[in-house]
Amino acid sequence: MKQGDFEKLTPTDEPVIRKLGETIERDFEDLLAALPPEKDPKTRTSVKNFLGAVLKFFKERLDHYEWPLFTTNVAESGFS
Repeated sequence: MKQGDFEKLTPTDEPVIRKLGETIERDFEDLLAALPPEKDPKTRTSVKNFLGAVLKFFKERLDHYEWPLFTTNVAESGFS
């Protein structure tokens, strides 16, 4: 797929996307809080890495008003 295949972001979309990003970040922080560092260090690292990829996706979308390039590599890297 190419950028032209996706819908364009409009200024009215921005607050909705920001809210979604904040909700996702808060929910992931709740998940991290439920995982004790001494018991689940690898899971916590995977969740943090994946959260970073998700938040980067939203930031790119807002900064450039286009869909960021995405491949499964981003998700796979987050879980690695």
